[in-house]
Amino acid sequence: MSGTTKQAVKGKTGKAVLSERSRALLERIRRRREKIRRRVGILPNSAELIRQDRER
Repeated sequence: MSGTTKQAVKGKTGKAVLSERSRALLERIRRRREKIRRRVGILPNSAELIRQDRER
């Protein structure tokens, strides 16, 4: 069993339950991403830019 998730009980499926440490880490990542987004804006989809470049 992983340290960050708990296994489903008796074959029941559903969302994995994250540990408190994992939830805190995810929250830090989300806050960091939001700070970056506010600072530099939302970047364009790079796949679309690559496709356009190949078409030239």
